[in-house]
Parts: sequence; structure tokens; C-alpha cells
Amino acid sequence: MKLILQLRLLQLNIPLLAASLLLFPGILCWGSILFSAPEKRPPPSVAQILTVPVESTDDQHLVQFYAMLGDRSDAETYLQTLFGLAAKSGVSLNAGDYQWNYDKEALSYRYRIRLPVKASYTQIRELTLAILAELPFAAVDELNFKRDSADDDTLVSTLQVTLYLNDKSQSSGVLK
Repeated sequence: MKLILQLRLLQLNIPLLAASLLLFPGILCWGSILFSAPEKRPPPSVAQILTVPVESTDDQHLVQFYAMLGDRSDAETYLQTLFGLAAKSGVSLNAGDYQWNYDKEALSYRYRIRLPVKASYTQIRELTLAILAELPFAAVDELNFKRDSADDDTLVSTLQVTLYLNDKSQSSGVLK
């Protein structure tokens, strides 16, 4: 048995084993240095915080929002644009329901336009997309389709568009 143990020890290559045992802690130490979290910086002092200029992006966003709204005084022009887009799309608009609302919270006007439309699906889709492209302050609130028969290409539809408008002459004092 003693002989077997001596043979096993000779097979192990003791110098290689000793070198491995000495290198292992060194590798662990370098690994912990390389993969450790970066140094933490101390938090800034109150004086440093107070000297950094802070921009109020909320006010900037609000100004941009009001700038994107249409001008209330141009409501007739927007209606003419809407009817012109309908004519380009091959849709005839005869009558409609028009309603003004003032939103006290948003300090803006809503001009709701409800139009009965009789046209093909393609024409109604073209009209809707053209309105949204030409009047970026418009929203299509409702679009209903009804077909009298399965063979009929013409749809009876109700299109409701809301124009979000601002009184540009008075909007300069909104944020002051």
C-alpha cells in the first residue's frame, strides 16, 4: 500500500502542483481587481448643485404644444382646406354639424366638425389621411362605415374631425 501511494505521488508532478497552488490566489486577486465595480464618486455638494443651471423643459414643451395648435382666427381657412381636400379625394361634402368648445384646463379651443360622407372606401381613406397630413392639429375622432348592400362600392360614412386651436393673439401670456 505504501508503494502504491509513493507511485501516485510521483505521477502527480509535485512542482507543477506547487506552482498551481501559488498562482491560484494571485489569479483570484487580479480577477477581483479587474471585475470589481468602478470607484464610487462622492455625491456633489450643495454648492455644486446650486451652480448648475437647470432648464425647465416643462415650460419649453408647453410652448411647443401651443405653437403646434392652429390659430382660432383661421378656422374658416381650415374649413376651406378640409373641403378642398375632400374635393381632391373625390368626396362631396354637403352639410355638417359644427361645434365650438373652449377647454379651460388646456386654454385651447376645439372645433368639432361632423360630416356625413358618401364615397368609396379608398376615397374616404385618402381624405382622412390628407386631413391629418395637411392639418397637423386635427384629430379624426370618429369614422363610421355603412354599406347598403354587399354589391355596393359606395359607403355611407360619418367623419368627425376635431381641430385643436389656440387664440394666437392671446397665447403669448400663457406662460408668463
